[in-house]
Amino acid sequence: KTRIPSLRSFRRGSEKVDVKFDPGCPDGHISRCGQTAATFNATSLCAFVANVDPSVCVVATKGHGDEHDDHEAWDRKVAEEGPVKMLDLHDEHAHHDDDREAQRLAKEVRVLIWVMTSPKNLQVKAKVVRDTWGKRANKLIFFSSETDKNFPTIGLNVSEGREHLTAKTMQGFRYVYEHHFDDADWFMKADDDTYVILENLRYFLSGEDNMKPVFFGHHFKTIVKQGYYSREPSVCRQDGGAEDAEFGKCMERLGVLTANTTDALGRSRFHCFDPETHLFGGYPGWYYNYDANGARKGTESVSDYAITFHYVSPQKMQALEFYIYHLSPYGIINGKQDLNKPEAEKKPISFTHR
Repeated sequence: KTRIPSLRSFRRGSEKVDVKFDPGCPDGHISRCGQTAATFNATSLCAFVANVDPSVCVVATKGHGDEHDDHEAWDRKVAEEGPVKMLDLHDEHAHHDDDREAQRLAKEVRVLIWVMTSPKNLQVKAKVVRDTWGKRANKLIFFSSETDKNFPTIGLNVSEGREHLTAKTMQGFRYVYEHHFDDADWFMKADDDTYVILENLRYFLSGEDNMKPVFFGHHFKTIVKQGYYSREPSVCRQDGGAEDAEFGKCMERLGVLTANTTDALGRSRFHCFDPETHLFGGYPGWYYNYDANGARKGTESVSDYAITFHYVSPQKMQALEFYIYHLSPYGIINGKQDLNKPEAEKKPISFTHR
C-alpha cells in the first residue's frame, strides 16, 4: 500500500484510509476487466489545489469529453497566432492601488502552485506563466518529463503524451508532498495554458472550512461511461484514463465530496475556456451536454472574482495580465464586494453511480 500522493494519509474521523494504486486495464476498456460501465458525477481539472489538511482538496477546470480533438484544435489556433511577442509587464505603473487586503491574504492563505509543462513548451508557455500570474504564488514549481536546472523544471519519470496525464498528476503531487508539504497551506496544480488570478483564489479559499473533506472546481454532470473502475474501494488508478475523472473517483473512494463553486450570484469562478468563449459562446458540443451550470454565456457566466481560465495562449495570457493588473479606471475602487456564499448556502455535491 502507498498513500495517495500529496496526502499524508486521509483521516475520516479516527479512521485512517490508505490508498493503493492499480494500473487498471492495459487498454483502458472495461470489457477486458470484466467491469460494468459506470456513469460518474465529477469535477473537471486544469488546476488542482489541496490544503495542508490532508482531507481537503480544491480543483479547478479543464475541458472534458472529446478533449483530444479540443487540444489538437487548440494547438492549431496557437500556431496561427504566429511567434509570441514577450511584453515587459514589470514597469513602475503596476499595482498602485491599495493592495493591503491582498497582501494580508497572501500571508494567511499560502498557495504553492505546480505547473505541468513539457520541454517543447518551456521557453514560451511556461516562461509566460512564470512571468505573469505565477509570480504571485507563494511558491512556484514546474514539472516536465525532463529536468532543466536552468529554468528550472523537475523531471518526472513519465513519458510525454496525454495518455499519461494521470501518472503526471499523481507523481507531481507525490513530489510536492514529499518535498514541500510544509511550505504552503494549499497546493495547486495548473496547466501551462491556464491563467489564474491568485487574489481571487485566496479570497475564495478564505471563506472555506479547511477541516472538511471537499474539493472544488467547475462542476460537470455525469461524464464518465468508460475506463477502468475497480471493485476495491481503496484503489486509485496510477495512469491512463481521463485524468480529471480518475482523480475524482480517487477522491470519492476517500470519502471526499465536491462542492459548488459558483459565487453568491450563481456565476462561475473556474472556467474551462478563455474569457472570450465564456462571454460570447461557441462552446464545443460536449460542453452543452455536460456542464452542470447550463453552459451559459455572457456576463452572467463569469464571476467578478473569477479564478481560472483555460486554453489561454501566451499572447492572450500577457494581455490578461495587462488588463487585470495595469489597466484601471481612474477614481473607481474595486475589490470590496463580498461574493462568497454564506455557509448556509454551501451544499456538497455527492458522486453518483448507476
